Amino acid sequence: IGAFYLPGDVFGLESGPTHRLTAEAIVDTTVRLVKRRSLEQAAGMTAQVARSLWTMTAGELRHAEDHMLLLGRKNAMERVASPHFSHC
Repeated sequence: IGAFYLPGDVFGLESGPTHRLTAEAIVDTTVRLVKRRSLEQAAGMTAQVARSLWTMTAGELRHAEDHMLLLGRKNAMERVASPHFSHC
């Protein structure tokens, strides 16, 4: 499990042509697909979209860093007790 997401969360931003991970919903869910080209065009025309994409990307990077630290520095009991384990 890489992360838990809640309604309204954005996930799956990838820099390459394929997705490296999968997603699984535990309740009825609607997922909206936005093509990368559309995001790039919107970001090129609107600074607010570009800032939002940057903020989302920075948040994903922060989450990945926290996850690496969690897995590398803590024992199993500490990992389960950590607030980062359930943080999305």
